[in-house]
Amino acid sequence: MARVQGRVRRMRRSPSESGGPRRRLSGLIGRVRTLSTAPVRAALRRPETARRRLFLTAGVLVVVAGLSAATWWTLGSVESQRENAVAETSRSVETLLSYDFREGETDDRLQLLGDGFREQYAGSLRDKVAPAATAQASIVRTRVAESSVLDESRGELTLLLFLDRTETSGAAPEPAVSGSRVTVRAIESGGRWLVDDLRVV
Repeated sequence: MARVQGRVRRMRRSPSESGGPRRRLSGLIGRVRTLSTAPVRAALRRPETARRRLFLTAGVLVVVAGLSAATWWTLGSVESQRENAVAETSRSVETLLSYDFREGETDDRLQLLGDGFREQYAGSLRDKVAPAATAQASIVRTRVAESSVLDESRGELTLLLFLDRTETSGAAPEPAVSGSRVTVRAIESGGRWLVDDLRVV
C-alpha cells in the first residue's frame, strides 16, 4: 500500500515539475505569436530601410553630378584658355609679319616678344626688313588663315600657322597675294602670351 501511495505522489509531482500542460501550451502559443508577428515587424522596418536606401542613392547621384559638373567646367575652362592663347598669338604674328614703310617706328611690336626672341627679331627688322621696305616702298599685310596646336604645356604653346600675305610696292602697286606657313612658340608671361620663336616651314 505504501508503494502504491509513493507512486501516486510521484505521478502527482510530475506535471508540476515539467511545467504542466498549461505551461507547455502557453509557451507554444508564445512562439506562435512571435513567428506570426515577425513578418509584421519586418514590414514595419522596410519603409525605414527604403528611405535610407533612397537617401543613399540620392547622395551618390548628387556627388556624381557634382563631379561631372566640375569635370565639365575644368575641361571647358582649359579649352577656353587654349582658344584665347591661340587667338592672342595669332594676332601677334599678324602684327610681327606685317610692315608699312610709311610707319617707320616699330618699337611697339617688340612688346609682343619674349626675351629669348626680342633681340633677334629687332635686329632682323632693323638691318633687313626696314631698309628693303623703305627702298621699295613696300606695304605687307599678313593674316592668319588657319591655325593648329602642335604642342602645349603649362605656360607654353607651339602652333602651326597658315598665312595669307598681301604685298604692294612702288614698282608693283597691284596687290600680290602669297601663302606661307610658320611655326610659333609662345610663352605665357604676366597674363599675356608672347612670341618666343618664329620659323618659316
